[in-house]
Amino acid sequence: MPVSHSVALLGFGPFERSALSSAFQMSMLREVGYRLVERLEDSRFAVVDADGPEAFDAVSGGRNLEDAVFVGAQAPAGARSWLMRPLDAARVLQELDLMAARTMLEKSDEKTRSTTLTGWPLPAMRVLSAGGLPVPSDALGRRLGDALGATPRPGRSDRRS
Repeated sequence: MPVSHSVALLGFGPFERSALSSAFQMSMLREVGYRLVERLEDSRFAVVDADGPEAFDAVSGGRNLEDAVFVGAQAPAGARSWLMRPLDAARVLQELDLMAARTMLEKSDEKTRSTTLTGWPLPAMRVLSAGGLPVPSDALGRRLGDALGATPRPGRSDRRS
């Protein structure tokens, strides 16, 4: 069943608004789509022109910064999502997808998060936004050999002469 999230645009000019509006309309053909709403109060997420002071004031005053994608030269402290110009509507959709997925994970219980559609249990996973690939949380920060369970051989050194 398709899911639709409401999104408010704050501070963009006509050209960027048109590009984002078209991308949102096309997203409604996907499993997770985004529909444009006029008022920030009626939205689940916001896409904010970070270079415009009125948009920044509206979001920082009444919205959780974790629910907004900022587009511009800088994002406010505490923002979870930030993209630089030129505006790339496809990247904005990817950031919204990550926020929507994060929201769904936070709302689900531990049992739901640890099973796949087939019902088989999975190890704890963490989604990395850079590649979007799930990685076992216990493998983060380890070397490749460590992650694969390799152990150093006795009497060998990793140093080269």
